[in-house]
Amino acid sequence: MESSDTGAFESSPPSSLVPPSWSSPTPALPLPVVVASPCAACKTLRRRCSESCVLAPYFPPSEPAKFAIAHRVFGASNIVKFLLTLPESQRDDAVTSMIYEASTRIRDPVYGCAGAI
Repeated sequence: MESSDTGAFESSPPSSLVPPSWSSPTPALPLPVVVASPCAACKTLRRRCSESCVLAPYFPPSEPAKFAIAHRVFGASNIVKFLLTLPESQRDDAVTSMIYEASTRIRDPVYGCAGAI
């Protein structure tokens, strides 16, 4: 091999071997769109969860069992109707109570929460 042949290999690699990120500047990527996960109620009911969803503050997506229990005993429509009749300051306690009452009703279908007292 001649010394002139080795000199050709010491130069930069051909452009076909260089990854595209090295050969050209990276284009500005659009910011990812944050998609909020639907609340447990909307996920269970398979509907779109809007920002005005009455159930979203009380049934987070991380706790789907809570809504499933309340929905099984009271029904989604009745839960919404009940929450809309209450002031917002009392809704959190009402949901906690509904979940407790529903879970005791499932455990004891005859007496429900009265059987636990």
